[in-house]
Amino acid sequence: MLFTKSPGGALATAARVASFRPLIDRVSAGTGIDPNFLEGIVFLESAGRPDVIAAPIRPRRRTDPDPRQTGQVCSECTSTWPAAAS
Repeated sequence: MLFTKSPGGALATAARVASFRPLIDRVSAGTGIDPNFLEGIVFLESAGRPDVIAAPIRPRRRTDPDPRQTGQVCSECTSTWPAAAS
């Protein structure tokens, strides 16, 4: 899967992602977030392709199951998740 989503292979993807390193360093400075971690996310999510756009996130609907009940949210995140619709 990783190879098929990395046009030109892993080395070409690494080269594309490296072009984002100055931006990654700038946005992670002072946050405590490891820039290497962010670079890894760029590698996996877009393969360093600037034309890749994530699908839009739709608002949670009243009829959606509560993610806390379906295991879709980590336990540390549940305290900040909106209350379930009643």
